[in-house]
Amino acid sequence: MKNRRWLIYSFLALMCIFFTVFMLFVRSSITHESSVSFMSDSGDYRLDSVRVAPPFTFRSYAYLRLTEVQHPARVYRSPLMDADSLEMVGFETPNEVGVAWLTFYKSEHRFRVTIPQWTENWLNIFISNTPYEASSDD
Repeated sequence: MKNRRWLIYSFLALMCIFFTVFMLFVRSSITHESSVSFMSDSGDYRLDSVRVAPPFTFRSYAYLRLTEVQHPARVYRSPLMDADSLEMVGFETPNEVGVAWLTFYKSEHRFRVTIPQWTENWLNIFISNTPYEASSDD
């Protein structure tokens, strides 16, 4: 009986530690400084390339963080992608802003990923805060 109780408490303690470490990972990924940053042509958006801390990933991932300059609390995070795929060559039209392979629709507040063979990452549930769709055609 004591062994069973000890096993249950040990398991619960390990789960709490894992959950805490995981939440710290997510928080650091969301608030991490960008590796590349620039302003959109209109000056309305700041675009940041943010690399994800590697503890739970086996490859290097990154996401695009878009911040409205006039309303800094409005931050849009794209889904994760291979860090090498996030090319920070910016563009802006009256309806869109983004970088190569990734478009943000201003009025709809959503991303479109056009990276060939892009695959969903389970961490997007925690990292991306903006609706997105994947499409290989443009």
